[in-house]
Amino acid sequence: MTTKTRAPSTYDPHSIHTPGSAAKQIARIARRMSTQQPVRPAMWRGSPFEFLLDMPPRRRGKVGEDLVEGYFARQSIPVHRAGRTDYDRLINEWRVEVKTSTLWESGLFAFQQIRDQGYDYCLCLGLAPRAVFAWAIPKTALHQHVIGHCGQHTGQRATDTWWLRFDPTAQPAWLQRHGDTMELAKGALAL
Repeated sequence: MTTKTRAPSTYDPHSIHTPGSAAKQIARIARRMSTQQPVRPAMWRGSPFEFLLDMPPRRRGKVGEDLVEGYFARQSIPVHRAGRTDYDRLINEWRVEVKTSTLWESGLFAFQQIRDQGYDYCLCLGLAPRAVFAWAIPKTALHQHVIGHCGQHTGQRATDTWWLRFDPTAQPAWLQRHGDTMELAKGALAL
């Protein structure tokens, strides 16, 4: 009895170069998709912040930090990048965590990944297509209304990250004393 040996197959089902493979078909579809313009809500067309919609959340947050730094620097207020991960900027000796949200289609801001770390204030920068909102929230207020109350992933059972979601035209009463405009947020920081 003789056993036939097969020649090694060059068919690789994972390769996008293998003719007829699902990988090649998916690569073709992706190529077509990548040439299409992203579908954005009409309200963002022509906005100076429109470019943020194409960024992943971490990069969008970094841009928000840089916008806050640039604003305070232009106001001649000392601002420095943090040398640690507990907060993002040192603004006039206050340790400030910066959270950035673009306005969702639903009309809400959602400031995500709020953690209980070593900062004095959480500055929430809300960017709408043609408006800028800001709140400088002391950590004590976050403990009263957000941390331990608005869990991001598991509701009130969350133990690591929380979020603050609201409509800027109907913001919670407790939040109003902490800003609304960048000028008011600056005042809330006692600057």
